[in-house]
Amino acid sequence: MQRFHLPRVEVALDTSIEAAQGNCRLFCTTTDDHPAVGTGLDKIYGRGFCKPRMWDQYAARHTGACLIIDRVRFDAQIRKAVSPDVVVHCGPVTYQNHSQVPSLSVDDPLILNGDDVRLLGVSPAIHKHLTRYHREIFFQKPRDWADERELRWLLHLLSDDELYVPFGDSLAGIVITPDFPPEYRRAIANYADAHLIEIGELRWSNFSPEMVPSTLACVRAARA
Repeated sequence: MQRFHLPRVEVALDTSIEAAQGNCRLFCTTTDDHPAVGTGLDKIYGRGFCKPRMWDQYAARHTGACLIIDRVRFDAQIRKAVSPDVVVHCGPVTYQNHSQVPSLSVDDPLILNGDDVRLLGVSPAIHKHLTRYHREIFFQKPRDWADERELRWLLHLLSDDELYVPFGDSLAGIVITPDFPPEYRRAIANYADAHLIEIGELRWSNFSPEMVPSTLACVRAARA
């Protein structure tokens, strides 16, 4: 029987788990709701960019920008940016509340298999675990977040190096608000011009949203 010195095992596990987390890359987006398809009044409420709570939470309290990307094209850009042996997972987040009662199942995504650690080694066992339970670990959130309609990409890289993915032809548009910082307006206008991307400005009046051509068009016109 193989014996483990408990403190050493704990240190090895902690170190390997930190390394495995450092090698994971997660890209999170929101998607359009079904009512956004087609034309008609109030369709805008189904668009991914028309979520005021998310603007407040993720876009520096309405001062940031929302990038509209083509899912298929961006997926291709991600896969081109990594080596063929890197597994790319893409899918929607599911929303459910887990029971407070501890699971007694041996098939538990929150429990690392000790036999795998003994037979494979710590790092390979963690890699196997993340591969098997990637949906349960990275693609689930409590129901309170369900209105975000999140779509994620997960990459488990072979190192903790930075990963840069160019948009290529996947960036379809940019949405800002009237509170977008003036010092960045010319830069974003230049980028949009160079890549033939439209910029829209999302405004709220009497609790109703409205998408209008961005005032950045004035900067672009003045430069032309």
